[in-house]
Amino acid sequence: MKKLRQLGAVYAFIAFFSVAANAATIVDTGPGADSNYWVLAGASVLAPFGQFLAAEFSIGSSTTVTDIEGWMSFNPSGADGTIAIYLDGGDVPGAELYATTFFGTGSLDSSWVGASGLSWDLAAGTYWVAFEVRDGQTLETSMPSPSSSPLLNEAVTSRDTGNWSGFDGLDLGVRISAVPIPAVTIEKLTNGRQADGADDYDVPRIAPWSTTNWTYEVTNTGYIAFLESDVLVSDSQTGVTPVLDVASDDGDLILSPDETWTYTASALALDLALPPGDVTIVPGCNDGRNTYENTGRVDVANTTVFDEDNSHYCNMGDVDADGATDSADNCFLVPNGPLIPDAGGNVQLDTDGDGYGNICDTDIDQPDNDGLTNSLDVGELKLQFLTAGPDADFNGDGVVNSLDVGILKLFFLQPPGPSCCGDPLP
Repeated sequence: MKKLRQLGAVYAFIAFFSVAANAATIVDTGPGADSNYWVLAGASVLAPFGQFLAAEFSIGSSTTVTDIEGWMSFNPSGADGTIAIYLDGGDVPGAELYATTFFGTGSLDSSWVGASGLSWDLAAGTYWVAFEVRDGQTLETSMPSPSSSPLLNEAVTSRDTGNWSGFDGLDLGVRISAVPIPAVTIEKLTNGRQADGADDYDVPRIAPWSTTNWTYEVTNTGYIAFLESDVLVSDSQTGVTPVLDVASDDGDLILSPDETWTYTASALALDLALPPGDVTIVPGCNDGRNTYENTGRVDVANTTVFDEDNSHYCNMGDVDADGATDSADNCFLVPNGPLIPDAGGNVQLDTDGDGYGNICDTDIDQPDNDGLTNSLDVGELKLQFLTAGPDADFNGDGVVNSLDVGILKLFFLQPPGPSCCGDPLP
């Protein structure tokens, strides 16, 4: 079975963007002891397929691999082999990403042997490094073990079939160096809601000329820290200028790896029935009405690194034509208002008081709703079946029955709402 953790062989490294980042060691198992010797040789030595060795490693952020070495015993000078990087295939290497030739050093003693000057870009994730002797190559050596901090998932090829199989007792000596790649993400919110798509359930309905507040959450997802002056946050809408909320910083004005800063901006909501010509309007809010769209963007100065995120809003309306305007409708896609009440004649029925009307709120598991209709809610409905409910009486007719089961099915694996004023979802 695949082990789920790595030992202390993988290290995070941090550099400041204002200084050129140098390669740093991201995997270092330490050299192998002379207790065991794992043969690394091609088909000319171990017919018919040879024996290759591999180990799994993980990285937490994008990097460019520059050097890979294995701890090897005597290896003839000039004898060649292959170092390769593979995607994770579970307990064995998956698809090959990169490969290069390396050469023996001729050292009589065990030493680090490998390839340098690489430029192999890897995103955050899990990979395998392999030491091989492919057809036509001449390296014949071994890899002493155990290393002091071995990688826990390893593999070896069968000399009979050439296929990889998991073999976690190799304890190979492996060393990998890389240069960190800067990385940032941005999440833009409108009045506290992501509203990424124009028809998303959480797009806010905002009255014209009332205040609209935008929040931009910028996260350093790489290994390089950024000075505040290198983090450039902007908005696609002219006149909207995000400003750093210094309270979101830890006090040093340096955006460190895994740190998130919050920027804010505000403006008066437009009358989208008559929008000015310099704004982006798209159809949305589930009925095709004019919907405002703008984009938050973060750039890292003097690089090509950036990220963008859209957000939207529309003006008040009455999508479900039930007589309750969207800004005051606790289910604005399903009628439950004064013009079209629910089956029991109720208007805006909300028996659990969470801001979502019963007709669109099948997330009823207690003590606290989890923001999604799932098997827990099915269990709660069963407890209330053929009773007055009240929370599982979604259509408000006074009894929990097959009609309510049908409504729950419509919302299964979906969040409640959308609503003008529901409690924030987990």
